[in-house]
Amino acid sequence: MEITELDIQNTVLELFARKGLVEGDVMWLSRLEQFWGETRLRRSDLVAGLAHLCSDELIELETQKDGETSVALTARGETKAKNILAGGADYWRKYLREELLPSVRTRNDQPNASGKGRRDYEIDTVPPFTR
Repeated sequence: MEITELDIQNTVLELFARKGLVEGDVMWLSRLEQFWGETRLRRSDLVAGLAHLCSDELIELETQKDGETSVALTARGETKAKNILAGGADYWRKYLREELLPSVRTRNDQPNASGKGRRDYEIDTVPPFTR
């Protein structure tokens, strides 16, 4: 499964809908970035998604006097976000279950000849903060 631009945009809108935001409600970009961390998608995906949503007039971005950026749904964005949630779409959880988690490899490498595991560069001394 490949994550498309539409998946990313819908994930952003889904986050808004799950937080109960409607047209004109403001979410600070810094807060949105925290929620985005839960999706396990890249920050660059969020930036691309916001750019597309803004150009499609589904969200509005505004820089405040204090330098913080606010993100707000437009009327069209609210409608689309509600439709995504009502349709049972669960883009980011689906991504986690079907794409990310199954692709995580577990490694059980045996120690090498020096007995230090797979990293030869490990040092034998105890770090100063544990003394």
